[in-house]
Amino acid sequence: MKSCPSSQLWSIIQRCAYFILIVISVVITHPDFVSDILLIVPLAALYEIGIVLSKRAHAKREEKELADSA
Repeated sequence: MKSCPSSQLWSIIQRCAYFILIVISVVITHPDFVSDILLIVPLAALYEIGIVLSKRAHAKREEKELADSA
């Protein structure tokens, strides 16, 4: 079974991801700094929540594999 990239990888490419989020928010909003910030903050929060959830899922998967192999 092919798994998705690990949370460690997403943490490593975090700077690039934030830059991409900034570019996306600038492209899809009006040319206004406040609207850019209002879009960047929730996108960054969702990105960080995704990393945390990925870490938790990975830890649960490892615990299950250890339990199955024992």
